[in-house]
Amino acid sequence: MKNRKALVSNSSSSSFILVGPSFKQTVLAMHDVLIKEAGIWSDDPKEDSKWLEKLQKEHIVLEQLCDLPNVVNGETGVAFCSCNYNTYMILRDGKVWVSTCRNTLWEDGLLDEVYAINHGGGDDDGDDTHMFIERCSFWCVEDQQLHPWEECDKVLDREL
Repeated sequence: MKNRKALVSNSSSSSFILVGPSFKQTVLAMHDVLIKEAGIWSDDPKEDSKWLEKLQKEHIVLEQLCDLPNVVNGETGVAFCSCNYNTYMILRDGKVWVSTCRNTLWEDGLLDEVYAINHGGGDDDGDDTHMFIERCSFWCVEDQQLHPWEECDKVLDREL
């Protein structure tokens, strides 16, 4: 099996399986990428500032959600907004399964110890990683409630 850092896809969504130090560290490292990119999302510094504030609040919530017993044991995952497609992360067999957007340079924020061992096209391609994620439930950062995958898009809000 080939390990790699680059997480690139030919579709608008992307999915991959990560091996690294811990679920919580990997989730927070990926969310940190969004925080770092918040200043380049629009041409309006005020809007960027609002996004940054929202993401910083979400980061605190994600830290708490990652400590929930059913997240730690992989029964449920966490979900948060990202560029054009929401990000879903869940622990399975000691690995972090992710379905997300491809318009974010996730590998820029991943810890050096984190490697992708599988990569697919995400929701657009119906790959195995995403197909598993579709059958899971996630704690959504917006309302801090548990939802089946198909309901998360209604909860996660890209608007300020």
